[in-house]
Amino acid sequence: SRKGTIVKDISEQDILEIEQFRTIIEVGAVDILARTINEEKISKLEKFYQETLFTESVFNYSEFMKRDAIFHTEIIRMTGNNKLLNAYKKLNAHIQLVRFQARKKPIGPLPWTNTDHKAILDALRMNDPIKTMDAIKDHRKKAQDAFMKRKNSVTKK
Repeated sequence: SRKGTIVKDISEQDILEIEQFRTIIEVGAVDILARTINEEKISKLEKFYQETLFTESVFNYSEFMKRDAIFHTEIIRMTGNNKLLNAYKKLNAHIQLVRFQARKKPIGPLPWTNTDHKAILDALRMNDPIKTMDAIKDHRKKAQDAFMKRKNSVTKK
């Protein structure tokens, strides 16, 4: 009795702060990466992107989140900025808590994820920092909204 691990419930404010911090890190990362990316890095990101593609009929939330995390972490890693990568890795523990909470009310693949990841890749291919930053901001905003929506639907039960 009274032993074991207890996972703290994530508040709306927690989700907002985690997503704001994540957005700042990812926007900065794609700004750097868009200026320095080469074909080898594009090919590697393309491979990770392809691995995140799921259809409704074969969707597995845990596997998708694992692959999605690899895609986003690789963007940070490709900047070559170890301080940025370390900050992102520290934030990742909080990101995982948000994802864990989202598992309470799993949904299929978010219809915009594939399109958003492709838009990020396309902007990186063009070496266009502005388009890339806009694409990642849009993607993070949609994710934040989805996490908030799930949070609200779980707590209202």
